[in-house]
Amino acid sequence: MTTELREVVAAAAPATGPPPDLAFGVYQRGYCVTALREAMKRIAANPKDGAAMTLIGEIYRDGVGVKRDFAEAARWYRLASDVGDRQATFALGLMLLNGAEGVQ
Repeated sequence: MTTELREVVAAAAPATGPPPDLAFGVYQRGYCVTALREAMKRIAANPKDGAAMTLIGEIYRDGVGVKRDFAEAARWYRLASDVGDRQATFALGLMLLNGAEGVQ
């Protein structure tokens, strides 16, 4: 486990309830490449993890840790939307309404 993840686990570990979302936690702290890796691991473990797919879409849309790529962001939002993630559906809708480059 990386230092960033240990920090997130220590800060976010609840006494009870579901485990913390490590990928989103490191994303919030600015460790975007680590967040991308963690989200990819989650998708490998659960191909229907809409929240992880949405996070990857956010990373590509904002171009943090990767080259900004609206088409790739839209692809991840569509995948997440297809498994029922409402945030992805909303984000994709905004991209379409705003005419994001390369998004159809």
